Amino acid sequence: MNAKSAIFLLCGLLLVGHVMPGLVWAEAASRPVTQPTTRQVKHIGRPAPSVAALRAFFSKEVPRVMKKFHIVGATLSVVLDGEVVLLKGYGHKDLKRKHKIDPKKTLFRIGSVSKLLTWMSVLQLVEEGKIELNKDIRTYIPKVTYSRKYGSITMAQLMTHTPGFEDVLIGLFSLDPKKARTLEQVLLSRPPKRVLPPGQQIAYSNYGTSLAGYVVQQVSGMPFEAYVEQKILSPLRMKYATFRQLPKPLAPFMSDGFSFTGTDKKPTWKKKGFEYIWLTPAGACSASAGAMAKFMLATLQRGQLHGQRIFGEKTAKAIHHTHFRMHPAAAGYAHGFIEIQRQQPRVLGHFGDTIFFHSLYMLFPAQKMGVFFSTNTDTGMRAYWALKVAFMKRFFPGKTGRQLATKKLSDAQLKEYIGHYSSNRRSASDATKIMGLFTRTVVTKGKQSGELKILDFMSFRMIPAVMVAPDVFQDANGSLRWVFLRNKQGRVYGVFGNAFPVMTFVRTPWYESFTLTLAIVISFLMCFLLGLVIRPTGLLMWLWREEHPRGEFFWASLSGAIVLIGYLVLFTAVFFSGSEDFIFTEPSPWLYRIPFISLFGSVGMLFFAFRSWWLGWWGWLRRVFYTLFTMSSLAFLWLLSYWKVMLW
Repeated sequence: MNAKSAIFLLCGLLLVGHVMPGLVWAEAASRPVTQPTTRQVKHIGRPAPSVAALRAFFSKEVPRVMKKFHIVGATLSVVLDGEVVLLKGYGHKDLKRKHKIDPKKTLFRIGSVSKLLTWMSVLQLVEEGKIELNKDIRTYIPKVTYSRKYGSITMAQLMTHTPGFEDVLIGLFSLDPKKARTLEQVLLSRPPKRVLPPGQQIAYSNYGTSLAGYVVQQVSGMPFEAYVEQKILSPLRMKYATFRQLPKPLAPFMSDGFSFTGTDKKPTWKKKGFEYIWLTPAGACSASAGAMAKFMLATLQRGQLHGQRIFGEKTAKAIHHTHFRMHPAAAGYAHGFIEIQRQQPRVLGHFGDTIFFHSLYMLFPAQKMGVFFSTNTDTGMRAYWALKVAFMKRFFPGKTGRQLATKKLSDAQLKEYIGHYSSNRRSASDATKIMGLFTRTVVTKGKQSGELKILDFMSFRMIPAVMVAPDVFQDANGSLRWVFLRNKQGRVYGVFGNAFPVMTFVRTPWYESFTLTLAIVISFLMCFLLGLVIRPTGLLMWLWREEHPRGEFFWASLSGAIVLIGYLVLFTAVFFSGSEDFIFTEPSPWLYRIPFISLFGSVGMLFFAFRSWWLGWWGWLRRVFYTLFTMSSLAFLWLLSYWKVMLW
């Protein structure tokens, strides 16, 4: 979503988001009532696919998803039983010269898959006794300050994305190398707000991972990028991988990024610039599929590859153990790795998404198998998701929800789950908070008796779901699962999707409801448009009528004109402001101040609205309109303020 669409959607729908020596594996310090757990579950191995079956699957499915989602280029590596069994490039790294993807050398921005290298760096230092997972991170980075509202934050909480930070998007990416900042400068310049007690809810945090990378930098005494090169990339011979942005020797191998701008019938793409990510440990790595294959092999082989070992036996035993989960049935975090699938076979890994590159990294520990897939087009998230779903369905089909259903719930029993739930991964301090209006899931009663319908966050489809365990629902016709969470009073307060376990969805409060927002925006829009031509505001009327109102009538009319002018300036500024991709360009501070023009006029209108009824000005119809316009403007300004489009 770009800046214009994000703000216009609000401003007018505007115009209608184990204790071990030297290695302590921690539990979270504080817990929600639906208790997080570190309980381990035994996973019985299911046989891995044959090499021939894997090659046949990918040769068919990768071209299919690339065509469906208009992907310019993709890269793939598959490892099995200690060998690279498939390494292939698809499509092109650029459109001008039509250079093909070389899976050994072509670099892709792997986004948050980079975090796996960051957590590996942390665990190396934990093993050396230089970092303790349960210790306050400020012990290692005293320069970094953040609110002490909820007490200390530990490395264990950073690893499980439970530090309780807001999610900050503005300033995360840049297309301009001249705006380069060091990791320390970024972390010190704008610490995010703490919005949740640590250790309670999973709420994905790029800032939290970057703090961990900064700890690595401070404890090791070398720049983070240099540490990863020396301790991980070089030993594993990952020549075509780097956190540096972008070293000259590797620049020729970097794939372009693309934005799909066409239609199904006439596909077109626009080349985009290199995405600079100043929170380096969170997502700045560029790597080839061949390099990521080596990392997968090392991780599956207890840290060993090419006669080198990047972590010891104790880390090897613990690295895939679940470190934190919101509920015994929920997917969790295994020392930095996301538990992508909780059911058999257990799948660990990570998703990686920049604006133009989208990557999927999956490990199947019991099958000794790994898959890495990356695309260079902004539609790639849907592509890798479709590939993942097809892969699991083909090789590891599971029982459907209907086959596993324990009992059929009555309508009264289903009622406690029904409602709207909002993501806890969002900003609390800038205009991207508005994305919270759209990062939601909805739970309704299903068509069939005893079923719910749940909005899948990734596919945006309403999926029929049945209960397969207490508070656990599964796709009636598939394997997707959702776990509902309860508070101290035993009431359902949230839902957690096992398929995409990077955030918790909590019940949407009434004042954030889409219905209320829509009602306010539509009523404001109607009054705004009518206010341009209808007296006593009638901004356009001022341009051609010969006589203007006098006395108090003049000030009442002028207040309305100021309100209208303020909104016209705001809409114009939004339309012409900055980059198309808001995430690359921070809006001017003046943009957030423009609504104060309309606020000033609205306060004046409120005063004259009371006067008009007290003194019987105009006709009753005009008094009603003037009052409604006043109230709709104030309500709309409240929306702008609440969603941080208007900053005080």
